[in-house]
Amino acid sequence: MQATTETTAQPGDLDALLAELAQGYDAETARIDRSIARVDAKLEEIRATKADTEAVLDSLVNVKTREYDTLMVEGKPEEAAQKLRDAEAAKAMPAKLSDAMDDLVLERACLENDLSGAAKKVLDETMPQVVTEIHSQVRALCATLDRIETTIKEFIEQAGSGIDPTPYIASLVPDKEDEGRKKWFSVEETLYVWRNR
Repeated sequence: MQATTETTAQPGDLDALLAELAQGYDAETARIDRSIARVDAKLEEIRATKADTEAVLDSLVNVKTREYDTLMVEGKPEEAAQKLRDAEAAKAMPAKLSDAMDDLVLERACLENDLSGAAKKVLDETMPQVVTEIHSQVRALCATLDRIETTIKEFIEQAGSGIDPTPYIASLVPDKEDEGRKKWFSVEETLYVWRNR
């Protein structure tokens, strides 16, 4: 869902708010995709490191252990202890790399979950503004209808013609069979409008 132009919604600009849905989705998915690519690159780096080091780790541990033995014989316990720590670190490296890979796999799964929820997140962030704008437009429409009704009634009264204003006022409201009205207004709202026509 690529948005072609970026818009910033101003109050009253419903089209820009709706365009923000696509733009917000594109931005959110792009952010998540970049994070997934970063995780994938780290995973590949760790896999390569693990493959390169596993072949030499046993040899490295053997070398460090021999160096430890040599230094102990030479009476250098501090240096020998360091060689022993190096050997232990080498032995622990595969487990550390596996743990790091497990963490990255979990992070990737979370990012994929975020990706599947990106549309909901964008809707949750944008729809309150859309609802506010729609309610504002509905209130403005109702105020306009009230003003037209008042003007029609005043005109008929001033003209002294005795014309019934009801059909003229009723013609402003969509018929109860109108598909848009059925879709967007509840039975109670429709009955309210019909009673007040």
